[in-house]
Amino acid sequence: MDYEPAKNCGLCGKKAPRWISWSPANPGRRYYSCVEAQHGFVEWHDGPTTPFLCDLLGDLRDKVWMLEEEATQLPTENDVAVLRKELEKKTIVISEIVARCEKKVESQMYKSMIYPLILFLAGFVAGMILS
Repeated sequence: MDYEPAKNCGLCGKKAPRWISWSPANPGRRYYSCVEAQHGFVEWHDGPTTPFLCDLLGDLRDKVWMLEEEATQLPTENDVAVLRKELEKKTIVISEIVARCEKKVESQMYKSMIYPLILFLAGFVAGMILS
């Protein structure tokens, strides 16, 4: 209620706060109204709004309300912390799986090198014995 000059209610004499109307007919238009609801409207601060501005301000108001609603659906800091912990756990599990796979690949690599070597040596020995 910090504005000058003061606008006072005609019924009770209290300083009337300045409000902003978001009605379809007067979006963005400022007015003074007594805090005592039964005293009703006091007076407009701004002149009438043009139809173009009514449409524009109404669209902007709707967009702001939509974005505010979407913002309530965003994860909170607590949600993000929980997701981080889950991600860290899954990263550890994946690292363990990768390590096991690397060991299996290494083991298979050695098998693929040793078996042909054993066959070669067996053939070499058999060839020596038969010759």
